[in-house]
Order: sequence, then structure tokens, then C-alpha cells
Amino acid sequence: MKESLKKIADKIPYPIGRLLGKTPMKIRLGGQYSLHTKQLLMPMAAIRVVQLEMIGNIVKFGGNETSFFKEAFSNSDSGFQRIKSFADFAKLPIITKAHLQKWPLDQRSVRRFALKKSNTGGTTGQPLDFYLEKTAYAREWAHMHAIWATLGYRYTDEKITIRGKNIGSRFYKYNFNQNEFLINAYAPLQENLFACRELIIKRNIRWIHGYPSAIYSFLRELESVDAVLFELLLSKVQGVFLGSEYPAPQYRNYIEQHCGLKSISWYGHSEMAVLAPELEPGSGVYYPFHSYGYAEAVPEGDSYRLVATSIYNYASPFIRYDTGDLIEPTFKNGL
Repeated sequence: MKESLKKIADKIPYPIGRLLGKTPMKIRLGGQYSLHTKQLLMPMAAIRVVQLEMIGNIVKFGGNETSFFKEAFSNSDSGFQRIKSFADFAKLPIITKAHLQKWPLDQRSVRRFALKKSNTGGTTGQPLDFYLEKTAYAREWAHMHAIWATLGYRYTDEKITIRGKNIGSRFYKYNFNQNEFLINAYAPLQENLFACRELIIKRNIRWIHGYPSAIYSFLRELESVDAVLFELLLSKVQGVFLGSEYPAPQYRNYIEQHCGLKSISWYGHSEMAVLAPELEPGSGVYYPFHSYGYAEAVPEGDSYRLVATSIYNYASPFIRYDTGDLIEPTFKNGL
């Protein structure tokens, strides 16, 4: 039902969407959005207590309800039924994408908790299918809005979003769900300058969101074809949200130093087990939300691997899941 409503919302025209956009997020996304927003304000000690309890619950659930985790936990040194500490949890085996891919989706999932089927990006050529839980969007957007609010964002603000998405022949498309104008990455700016000028002049664009490389290319091209329009856009924009890929220095230097725009970046992945923003925008140091999932830095030789647990996804549990990403961790008070 929620997916059907989301598809309908994608087609709402701007005049109507702008009015509907004032509807509070807790009404649009339900009580879970408010719950996650409140959890973000909890003291770390309280969050850690909740986190451990939820880890214990999902471990027990996975071991009892899915064939995959029944087998994965069968030889564990510590019983998976009673996780009393993070040390107990660390005794469970680490699960890789390759492990999961060997099992059919239904044998590592519980369909009644699922919102929809999804998959990893498959940059290695081997995507992994899984289900998102029914409250995934509420959890995701409560945390994403908290990240953007670091720069002053409010959900009623308008933004342009530039990703590698082909939206057909149009230069841009309005998306009510995030009150954004999706820029067609495949439409040459020179050939669509009128539409671009109309968008920037008529709309109150406060933020730019998207792939760092795509934002960089768009701004560079706009500066070269219409310097006046470029300056007008910069005068309106309060900051830039750099998502989906690591912000390479050449992109970020251009955005921050040349354009004079503040930016913030974060780490996330399709599996939605870890979300880690920069607490200090522009620092390149990322802190995982403990209200979102559980992140571990597991040593491997001279490096550390990022291992993640989704404490909410009962549809397709990710428990001690090796993300495949290497990190340089900083530890503080055991975190």
C-alpha cells in the first residue's frame, strides 16, 4: 500500500505538491518517523541499552525464524538465544555477501515483515536481493533529515537533486516526496538552458543534493554556459548534500572553495544497516548513528572491515554483515 502511494505521489504536479508538502512528516511517514526522531535526541548511554536489547532480539529472531541463520549460528561458541553483552554478540560469525548469495531469498527472509524487494548496487557484478522492512522509509528519512538539518535544512525547503537518473526527455521533474526537482543527468545543459533558467529564477532553491561528481559537473557546466545564472543559483543555495559516493577532493574543493557553499557528506548503503554522517561538515570523519544500526570495526591485517547489523530489518536480517568496505576507525569509550 505504501509503495503504491509513493508511486502516486511521484506524479503530483508542483502547485499541488507544494501545498501538500507542508504536511508534517509524522503524518506522511507515520509514528515510526516520530519515534526515530525522538531516539536521535536520546543520550548515548540510553541508546546503547536499547541497541543491545534490539541486537539480542533480532539475533534470536534470525536464528529461530530463518533457515540461513539457524545454520550460521549452529556452531557458535555463544548461544544466540541470549545475547547479554556486545562481547557475546562479537562471538557470532561474520556473514559475507557471498554467504547470503548461496541461499534463496525466502530461506533468509520472513516475508510478512517486508515492504518491498530491493538489492545492492551490484558494482562487483554480483548484486544481492533482500527485502526492506515496512518501516524502512520512516527510519531512513528521520535520520537523513537530521543529517541535513546540520546545515539548517527543513523538510519544507526546496532542493534540486542531481543523480545518474534518466527521467526521459524533460530537463527536470518535480518529486513531491522530497519536495525536490530532479535534474536529468542525461540532458545537455546547453540545449535546456531555458528550462534551467526558469527553474532557478522561479523556484526558491535552497539546497543541492546528489552525487558529488554529478553536482560538480552540473555547476561547472552552468558556470561555463551562463555565468550570471550560475551566480544567481549560488546566491540562493544554502548548502550541498553529498550522497551515494565518496566526495573526491577535487569535487568538494570546487563546491566549497570555488562556489563558497557549505557541504555535508555521509556513508550509507543499500542494505540500510549503517548510516554515518560527518558530525563536523567537511571533516571527512564519519560517526555511525547508533539509533539506526550497529557498526563494528573488525581488524583484518593492517586494516579494519566495516561490519554492520540492521537492528530493525526483520524482513531480511543483516546480522554481523561484512559490508565489504575498509575503514580507518577511531575508538572512543569502546565505540
